[in-house]
Amino acid sequence: VVAFLPVALVFIYLLWGAGFLGGYSNREFTLSDRLLTEWRILWDYLLKIVFPSPSRINLYNDDFSISRGLFDPFSTIIAGAAWSLVIIAAVNVRSTLPCFLFGVMWFLGGHLLESTFIPLELYYEHRNYLPSVGVILALVWFLFNVFEKSQSINSKKGRTIAKVFFPLILAVMIGWNMTVFYLEAKTWKDDYSFHVASLSDRPNSLRVNQLAAIYMGRRGHVKESANMFYHIEKRWPGNPSTYAHILLRQCMDKSVVVPSDDELDKRFLTGAYDSGAVISVLDRIYDIKTQGGCKEFSWNEFRRWLSLLMENKNYSKYSNQQMILQTFVQTYVSERRFSEAVDVLNAINASELSIETIRQKLGLLVYLGRNKEALDLIQIAKHRFEKNIKLKIINEPSFLDMENKIIKKQSKIKRVFEAS
Repeated sequence: VVAFLPVALVFIYLLWGAGFLGGYSNREFTLSDRLLTEWRILWDYLLKIVFPSPSRINLYNDDFSISRGLFDPFSTIIAGAAWSLVIIAAVNVRSTLPCFLFGVMWFLGGHLLESTFIPLELYYEHRNYLPSVGVILALVWFLFNVFEKSQSINSKKGRTIAKVFFPLILAVMIGWNMTVFYLEAKTWKDDYSFHVASLSDRPNSLRVNQLAAIYMGRRGHVKESANMFYHIEKRWPGNPSTYAHILLRQCMDKSVVVPSDDELDKRFLTGAYDSGAVISVLDRIYDIKTQGGCKEFSWNEFRRWLSLLMENKNYSKYSNQQMILQTFVQTYVSERRFSEAVDVLNAINASELSIETIRQKLGLLVYLGRNKEALDLIQIAKHRFEKNIKLKIINEPSFLDMENKIIKKQSKIKRVFEAS
């Protein structure tokens, strides 16, 4: 009851309605792919703790090959079998080597907490921080255990060897780690070193190539940056953010050639989900246009791309698409077409708007003096989010404040009217 019932309830909660599994529709891997791939990733994590090296340590690991089956690649079944043997061995020697069982259980338990079956990205080094503590403690424990046993050796020569061997091992470990730390510090000392090292260590990483292209643009090499994004398109086709980046580079340099209107429309409507990166790029284009730039395409063209992206089924209706909708509305605000901005939001049922979008709509209504609609919207928001304690606590003060201001303003108008 105490041990297993809470765990069962947690699993029921996570799996209820398959809500937590819905994210796999936006991933290039399935639940089974994830679980199989993690067998191999766990060994990679372990090697980074025990034998770190500059080539192993990197901020981006999205190039790790996915296991599509027990034998695809063949190392999948080997990794799974190896973990099974390790667990069995750790349990069997727990009385003589408790440090071994401790290290294995801490490491695997830590990664179970960090990752599990939820559709997170496959590989992230920060998940290794807490699990690494167990491995390090187990190694120290093991070395002390062996050292103590070596002192009971009857042979004087054996004890002497042990006294030399352990300091030597310690010196090698410290020297090796200090060398790796030094090389990593040089890698991270500036943007240029970081991107060069990343491309060298992870040439097949989409993210590394994207960041290198962005860095080139920041350095003023806009055409070279655009060419890198066209190269990315050839290697990793189908991402809306690639075309968005090329459009952004045209805003910086008019001579940059962009895809045709048909290609742009198709990409934004049907392109693959790419971690929402396209949204930040489009927001950057929006900022430039509000400052008078990006004249190569009109606000209407920009809005068309945004509306197509909102229709893209690969983007979440209640998160990514809401952010795009907010930018879409702001394009009308930038042209001081406030009523049309409200009309866009009125065309969508309030039950489909996020709390941030509702707040955006409320601000527009108040600015236009449409106080009755604003008060009605506040009541809808209160009713809709009253059971969501977190959202209610965060947002209720702002809604109450706005409501009080409108009521006071209406009361003041009424008093002035009655006095006249």
